[in-house]
Formats: sequence, C-alpha cells, structure tokens
Amino acid sequence: MYGNCNHKHNWINTSTLLGVFGKERESKKYWFKDLNKLEMMSFKKKKLITVLLTCHNRKMKTYSCLEALLNCELDDSFELKIYLVDDGSTDGTTEFIQGKFANLQIIQGSGNLFWAGGMRTAWKYADEHEKNTDYYLMMIPLSLRIH
Repeated sequence: MYGNCNHKHNWINTSTLLGVFGKERESKKYWFKDLNKLEMMSFKKKKLITVLLTCHNRKMKTYSCLEALLNCELDDSFELKIYLVDDGSTDGTTEFIQGKFANLQIIQGSGNLFWAGGMRTAWKYADEHEKNTDYYLMMIPLSLRIH
C-alpha cells in the first residue's frame, strides 16, 4: 500500500484507501511527509451495505435469513442496514420480525408487488431514506443459511 519515490515522500493511491476520500474515484497520488498523519486519517468511517429483501407469507424463512445475515462475520469497516418489503403477508411476518433486528426497516406492500415490484419498492425507499449507502445487496429470503 505504501511506496517511495525520488522525493523522499511516502505516497498512497486513493484507490487503495476505501472510504477515506468518500466516493472519489480519481487516481491522484497524495503525498505524506509523516506516515503517522496518514494513520490519523478517517479510517474509522464504515462502509454502509444496504440490504434489500421482499417477502410474502414466508415468516420463518425471512426470519432465518435475517438472523443468518446478521450472524455473519462482517469486517469492522462495514455496517448493514436492511430494508424488507412485506408484500401483504397474512401469516404475521411483520408482527413476528418487528423489533427483533435493530437495523431493519419494514415497508408494507400492497400484496400485488411480487418479487420485482417489492425489490423496486425497497430500493426506492432505501434510496430516499439512506443517503450514505456505499453498496446494495439484493437478496431472496431463502438464499442464506447457517451451516
């Protein structure tokens, strides 16, 4: 990650500093006379992964998926925010899941969204309410299991 040049300064390319310079994608080189100053830079800013899901009458599968997702080992430099569209479930999905996960937002659907419409609804809601998203992860509630 560090390199030396003829100017006796250490340099670092912004493409190797994820999150330090925000969403900047330029390939500029920044010069540092003292590497301690580099270590004091904002490496603590976490990257936000916004997870999008939709379900209809899949209470236990949705719960199991959310539980498995939140029990995954995630690097400390990332955090999750989950948006779930409950598309008119009649099996008590929302009531069962509500309040069990701190970083979960449940959005109610009409029952006519199906998977694609539910995902569009989740994406639109997340885009309107979460301005710091770095990555989106679209999931099907039965696509994650603990082994």
